[in-house]
Amino acid sequence: MPKVLGLVLSADIAQYNAMVLEIRRAWGSYKHPDFNVLYYYGYGLGFKPAEGTVQRHGDRLICGCTERVDNIMLKTIMTFDYIRRNFDFDYIIRTCCGAYVAPWRLLQYLEDKPREKFYAGKWCKLSENDAAWAHGIGYVLSRDLVELIADNADEVTALGPGRIDDVLVGRFLAAKGIFLTDLPTRPPDYPEPIPANCFLQHFSKDFNEMPALHARTWKGDVEARKREDDNMNCCICDAQEQDQLLSLDCGALEPSSIYKTVKIRSCKNCGHVFNQLTEDEKKKMVDYYREESSVGNLTSPNPDGDIPGSSNKSSLKRYSVLLDAIKPFLKPDDAVLDIGCASGGFLSLLKSQGFNNLFGMDMCDSYMAKAEKMGITVKQGFAENIPFDRKFDFLVADQVVEHLFDPNKIFEEAKRVLNKGGYFCIGLPDADYYAQHCFFEFHWFLLREHVQHFNEPHLRSLAGRHGFTCENVVRSAGAMLNEKIRIPVLTMVFKYTGNCSDVETDFSLRRSIEGYLEKSRAMTKANTDFINELRQAKTPIYVWGMSREFLYLYENTCLRQCNIVGLLDEIPVKQTQRAGGMKIEPVGALPESANVWIASFAHKEVMSDKLRKLGFKGKIL
Repeated sequence: MPKVLGLVLSADIAQYNAMVLEIRRAWGSYKHPDFNVLYYYGYGLGFKPAEGTVQRHGDRLICGCTERVDNIMLKTIMTFDYIRRNFDFDYIIRTCCGAYVAPWRLLQYLEDKPREKFYAGKWCKLSENDAAWAHGIGYVLSRDLVELIADNADEVTALGPGRIDDVLVGRFLAAKGIFLTDLPTRPPDYPEPIPANCFLQHFSKDFNEMPALHARTWKGDVEARKREDDNMNCCICDAQEQDQLLSLDCGALEPSSIYKTVKIRSCKNCGHVFNQLTEDEKKKMVDYYREESSVGNLTSPNPDGDIPGSSNKSSLKRYSVLLDAIKPFLKPDDAVLDIGCASGGFLSLLKSQGFNNLFGMDMCDSYMAKAEKMGITVKQGFAENIPFDRKFDFLVADQVVEHLFDPNKIFEEAKRVLNKGGYFCIGLPDADYYAQHCFFEFHWFLLREHVQHFNEPHLRSLAGRHGFTCENVVRSAGAMLNEKIRIPVLTMVFKYTGNCSDVETDFSLRRSIEGYLEKSRAMTKANTDFINELRQAKTPIYVWGMSREFLYLYENTCLRQCNIVGLLDEIPVKQTQRAGGMKIEPVGALPESANVWIASFAHKEVMSDKLRKLGFKGKIL
């Protein structure tokens, strides 16, 4: 998600102050980490900074110039110069206190737009021979254009002394070969009185009508946003009331089907924690698993990581914990179904231990071919709709349930295919221990595939609701990609008894998650400081490793403003994608004497060794 700074042209005049108040109550109150609003003035509000300087008072910027119409361009240039030195943003929208902005729609619109040389707004012209310009009710500029205007103040103002900034910005940019892009049309469900030709628009020339219009449209906007949010009910207790604990822009490669912004919710009724997704985001996740995640895992250059269904060293260690958890209940001739078996690694271990009545299923056909080579019956299907009509004695769903939008469905299917008295083993990340295994800030939420965040009480409650009784609980912490990233695993073995139990309230998980978030925020500063040094040095750098960490930092720090000249990754599917509009190339494209920053934090030592073995003579940052 891009970072957008709203700049509201204001003045210390009664009618303008009344409209600013309405903006603060309406769209200016929109809370999002990627959208902020500033109101900028000339002399006024009891402040008179030195000529040519800017003072900040909360969300108000007071410019050192007299408040006159012919000073609006000067005031805007001073504001541009101030924000480029003091704020992290990708775009600004310069609007006025007589206009209305729909912040989240603006963020959505800008999500896939160029981050450089981008100028958009409502198209206007003074004459046939004049340059087109964007009306001051709301023009959008990418950061580089804000800086270009601030650096060429005299040239801009000379294009029309006394003219308002919207006209002069259009003329100046046209002279530089940068032309206007119209903003998109109004969505069909957008509330009136927004005109159909623009996201942003004056409501009326009569300033006295503004407060009522702002209030009415904001109310309609809130209702429209509620429709868009598409809230998910809590999967444990079905409650609709939730608190949002986090909204985080995680970034994504381009193109990618995975959603960019993770919204972490806590159920007010039972305390369960989960990601909120829209129906569209859920549908796209299926494509992500099949076209990106599975392909990337199968072609990963990491020989030891815990890759789904593999027989890698880390995976085998996790399987041994899983096997120890189920062995007391597993008989030699039991029919066992591995739900989400991937490449069949755990089934292979069971076979080596003398178990032969084995079956597997997975949603991704790219995994299944490998599992089928072991002579095991494997079918393609979803955990919520098990593709078998026969009965089983034992079900295993290891690292599966946390991916499900509605885990109730896997329990309903388990009841259908399990023999009475059969067992269901579930292994998943233990959300109570995220903070103890905090490798990188927000790491467990950057894994957006993990939609549900369970601890033992909540998983026990969900299972009990469907007539499953807990027989065994095992906690472990195994290596994920390597020993640096250890995943806290909760493994629980349930017996199907048919005796349903009530959902229990437990808010300890919420407290654990809040502690984890605090720890993550504290970790952010070190990375931010390092990246800010890179930005200030303007050193040309190559970035190796299109990791979740890189994408998060690219969206949430000034990394995109660094002098990045190349992006590298060894996974073939990533070499077909882009990041920040830049092509991703194999590591062989790295020049022999370049500066390289390894952004796959967990693999820095291994990747550094590989560079040296390749004869790399440059600097590893």
